[in-house]
Amino acid sequence: MMFICLIKCNCFFLIKLKIIMLEKFMNKIVKVIRFVFRLILQPNKISIRGDIVSFPSNISKELKSALYTEKYESKEVDSMRKVCNPSDRIMDIGASIGCVTMAACHLVGSKNVTSIEANPSLEKFARANFNANNLSPEYIVGLASNTTGKEKFKMSVDFWSSSVITDRKDDDQFSQVDKIDCNALIKEKKINTIICDIEGYEKILIPQLNLDPIDKVIIELHPDIYGNSDCSKLIVYLLQSGFNYLSQKSNGDVFVFIKCDNDLM
Repeated sequence: MMFICLIKCNCFFLIKLKIIMLEKFMNKIVKVIRFVFRLILQPNKISIRGDIVSFPSNISKELKSALYTEKYESKEVDSMRKVCNPSDRIMDIGASIGCVTMAACHLVGSKNVTSIEANPSLEKFARANFNANNLSPEYIVGLASNTTGKEKFKMSVDFWSSSVITDRKDDDQFSQVDKIDCNALIKEKKINTIICDIEGYEKILIPQLNLDPIDKVIIELHPDIYGNSDCSKLIVYLLQSGFNYLSQKSNGDVFVFIKCDNDLM
């Protein structure tokens, strides 16, 4: 009797496993078909991870491909979902058109999300995206800093290349933008989590921030811009500031750092 039960159980699990494998296969097929249709139709408004996202139409094929495949900022979102919880208060530095910001809003609520973007040309797209998805985070246009004033900023047609770091190969425009005092915002908004993707500027900004109230840092590093040596120095700085590196929660060039007394350690 027990032998028969074991056979039935094995059959059940095999069938369930096949169903799961079939679902994964079908999901991949659906993604490929959706990508092909997007390539053909070239829309500048699509759904990414359940959110309606609009973006400029004059971007490169590489950036469009990242958007159409829904891989754009997927590493940051995946890492955030692994380590953040509904009680966190998140600052998204380098918010761009708002994809990570919106994912953060779904996780912790709009009132607990503050996003900062230096490229003023992206504001209309970010706000349109927030409105389209019934979200209302605080979106601040300006360069993340530890002080106020003005700073030269490079605005790239491919917005994921916009940066304070100007030694890039793109044919871009430059603008003077307002600097935003992030330390004042961290204190005012009681921020405990920083998500940062600012195309190399992180090596300058992170050491300027008061990290005492921060217990999570999710950051994309750019050794291709400032070299492996400076990348290592930034990692060491975070480690010396009381953070531990979580390799299991990190994803490629997106690194996750958690304070040592955090429950995730």
